Amino acid sequence: MPRLAGIELVKNRIHLAEQLGGDAVVMHVYPPTVQPKLSGFNDFLFDQIRRSLDDLEVYARECGVRIALENLIDFAAVEAGVTDMAHAGDNADLLARLLAAYAPEFLGFCFDSGHAVLGFDRTARYAPLFDRLAVLHLHDNDGVNDLHLPVGDGVVNWADVAALVVASPYTKPLSFELSIRHTRFTEAAPFLAYSMAGCRRFAEQVARLRTQAQT
Repeated sequence: MPRLAGIELVKNRIHLAEQLGGDAVVMHVYPPTVQPKLSGFNDFLFDQIRRSLDDLEVYARECGVRIALENLIDFAAVEAGVTDMAHAGDNADLLARLLAAYAPEFLGFCFDSGHAVLGFDRTARYAPLFDRLAVLHLHDNDGVNDLHLPVGDGVVNWADVAALVVASPYTKPLSFELSIRHTRFTEAAPFLAYSMAGCRRFAEQVARLRTQAQT
């Protein structure tokens, strides 16, 4: 998709979020890649993203909708088979540079707990970005595949995630991104009941930490 067409698409999503009462939209900003067919663009990555964000900033501010950059790994290289999850790069450094270049009223951080444990636990690499936390995508996995499992069914260290959320300025409802596909469930009702129990446990953990922080 040409860059300018992409800008118009993002503006459309910003407008939709505004109309629905939302305050943020999530943007995928992929890290430099070792995928051979794409790696030649790495040197242009930061400047091109800056150009696009510059083109979006005025409109996003007018709508009162922030753009939240999501943590990602080098999925292109993994899918091409040129690296594995354990050796795939991530976008922690790129996001830090971008967030430093723009005001928090425009640009924030979306933390995806599942992406943060693919290959190994990368959560600490993203911890410095939590002061810009605007959106949460909470789910679990086995550290190898992006499975979107219920809370507690994988390798995510939920105590660490809870502590980071509590230390951040984030005050909105906790947002979970779960799928029945890779679970033992075949019917929606029992899956939702089981998943809700895990979500509540995490919410209670966050609430306890917030109470402790206030005493």
